[in-house]
Amino acid sequence: MIMITGGSFQGKTDFAKSHFPDRERIVHFEEEILKCIRENKDPQKYTEHVIEQHPHAVVLMDEIGNGIVPVEKEERVWREAAGRAGCILAEHSEEVYRVMAGMGVRIK
Repeated sequence: MIMITGGSFQGKTDFAKSHFPDRERIVHFEEEILKCIRENKDPQKYTEHVIEQHPHAVVLMDEIGNGIVPVEKEERVWREAAGRAGCILAEHSEEVYRVMAGMGVRIK
């Protein structure tokens, strides 16, 4: 698995397409975590399932944990769950990249 993270609209998808063109891509993984929360599913178990079912995928995930802490409880829960899911993905990934301004930097 390869994980690509970074802020919104920073070029993660283009980076994935140009560097890993033949790999399956799972985009906006943070949105899948929000879906789990709204459906009362365990985000950690979902993340582990994705790792098992898609071991060679490139997973793209927006960083949502920076900045001001949200007022809404659901957004705070999502932010924490997405951060924890990102840690699990990174741990199980062969390579991890952070993309900013279209430039990818390998961090693992």
